Amino acid sequence: PLSMPDGFGDWVLSVFLFEAVWAAVIFLYIRFRGHYPSSVDGMLALTLLFAGQVFFESIRAEALRIGFIRVEQVLSAIGLFAILMYCQHVHESHTLNMERVIAFFVITLLLIGAEFALDRTDWPDVFIRLGMMGLSALLASVVLHAVFVREDQFKTYAGYCPVPEGAA
Repeated sequence: PLSMPDGFGDWVLSVFLFEAVWAAVIFLYIRFRGHYPSSVDGMLALTLLFAGQVFFESIRAEALRIGFIRVEQVLSAIGLFAILMYCQHVHESHTLNMERVIAFFVITLLLIGAEFALDRTDWPDVFIRLGMMGLSALLASVVLHAVFVREDQFKTYAGYCPVPEGAA
């Protein structure tokens, strides 16, 4: 029930069903979380969607590739990095949290290594994919932490209105 024939008649996993269920879970999570509506709901949805795509593309049978790297995974990682950089802006110090950026790049390199292992080694795919699922969740948590910090900043500074100099 979760597979369909490809162009060659081989039965492959229907990844689009998992992606649709993942999108529904994201919608329900955002709609029924305690802070709905929030100023970061869009970033939260995109973060979860991109993180899911990083994993789901690894189980897709046919994907656009450059070498052993899947293009959709690269685009999703770029999207996650853009969200991370946007959320890194801190009102007081205007500095980056370099630990998050370094963790992002280390996890991304590990995911690239896992893709390489899927393509070039004879290790059991199930163990590599389980590791990729954990790495994708870890990557999502790094970016989600930055999104939630950004949400707290929006709440903190929503009522902030600086008093001009010389005003009582």
